[in-house]
Amino acid sequence: MNSIRKFAIASALAISVAASGCSVFRGQSTAGQYVDDVGITARVKSDLLESHKVDGLDVNVDSTNGNVVLSGWASNVSESQTAASIARHTKGVRSVDNELKIKQ
Repeated sequence: MNSIRKFAIASALAISVAASGCSVFRGQSTAGQYVDDVGITARVKSDLLESHKVDGLDVNVDSTNGNVVLSGWASNVSESQTAASIARHTKGVRSVDNELKIKQ
C-alpha cells in the first residue's frame, strides 16, 4: 500500500510538471530536451520516494538538460549524500547539484 502511495505521488508530480506548459526559453533547451527533463525529474523523485534511506517528500528535484538540482531538507549529511547518489545513478542524469540543507 505504501509503494502505491509513493507511485501516486510521483505520478502526480510528473503530471503537474508536464501540465505546467512546454514553454522553452531561448538557449535553455529544445522541446525534446524539456520532455526528457520531465522524465528525469519524475524518475529521480520516484527513486527517492522508494528509498528507505531518504525522506523523498523533503527533497525537491529540478532538471535542466539532464543536470539535476536537489533542494530541500535532509536529516543528516549521510541522507544528503545518499540522495545525491540516488540521483546520480538515475538514467539520463548528467550531473547533480546537491543543495540539500541539513535539518537542525
